[in-house]
Amino acid sequence: MVKDLHGNNKWSQPYEEGHHMIVESESRQDVNFREVNKEITAKKLIYDTPYSIKKIDELLKRHEKSGFIIEDIDLNIAYSSTNTRSIYSGNPFTIKNVDDFKNGNFEDLIQLGKRGLSSIEPSLERLTQPIEDDPDNSILKKKGERR
Repeated sequence: MVKDLHGNNKWSQPYEEGHHMIVESESRQDVNFREVNKEITAKKLIYDTPYSIKKIDELLKRHEKSGFIIEDIDLNIAYSSTNTRSIYSGNPFTIKNVDDFKNGNFEDLIQLGKRGLSSIEPSLERLTQPIEDDPDNSILKKKGERR
């Protein structure tokens, strides 16, 4: 176990810099609610890299070569944090379309996430619609902001 720059404990992994593994698990309890078994349900490789088109293309090509299906990759975007224990400053948002992730700029992708507009279909053109037309999970719609 090693400490990252924020003081969090992290498992040291044999991956190059900018990567870490998250292990998801499920606990089982007995009738007295004591943990009796823990089962690993998923292992996810997380890339913590600055946003750039070149880096995105490099990561996607690496995944294609290793046999992963691009549509199965979670594409998250967020502002990074430098002074808190969390690696994110604010909420991370999932971009559901690879072409949006490659073709959009950072601020447009953050807006897609805040407005809840990202879908498996290309969504960048939906940023021009009024906020009042956004889905109910839109953070900006809940705040009552106007475009």
